[in-house]
Amino acid sequence: MKKGGNLRVYVIFFAILIVGFLTVYKYIMNNTLNNLPVNGEPGHRVGSFSFIDQDSNIVTDQDVRGKIYVTEFFFTTCKSICPIMNENMVKVYQEFKNEKDFMILSHTVMPDVDTVAQMKRYSQKFDADPYRWKFLTGIKSEIYQKAINNYLLPAADSTQDNFVPDFLHS
Repeated sequence: MKKGGNLRVYVIFFAILIVGFLTVYKYIMNNTLNNLPVNGEPGHRVGSFSFIDQDSNIVTDQDVRGKIYVTEFFFTTCKSICPIMNENMVKVYQEFKNEKDFMILSHTVMPDVDTVAQMKRYSQKFDADPYRWKFLTGIKSEIYQKAINNYLLPAADSTQDNFVPDFLHS
């Protein structure tokens, strides 16, 4: 076979290989995206809430009305994923802290440990503007109810001695 003939064979081979790869990729992506779980009903909204922030102020849903906000659930003594989550939250905070309609709500899931004073100390580690980044505490059952029913997060209390891997670190 001539050199030109070999080149033509290689081009056809790689063209077929690329088309096959793209077909498989499209099939996988379409099936993966179609199988993602959908939480909540269309039009779902977070309901009313009332918690206490790091400065002992009451924070309600009215304080975030009309704002874009990020919500997370963590606890200050966490040694696993919480520090990583909050490092990432600092990046979000730094990017948007000058936007007047932006806030971060960081809810503790261990309010028995994360008192207002503890939340204040913790917030200072991030140089958080208390008007933009609220560290919230309250009644544990209300925090979990809000996470499960309003933010649609799976929740299991791993703050107990029996650690449950799907704990509310979200």
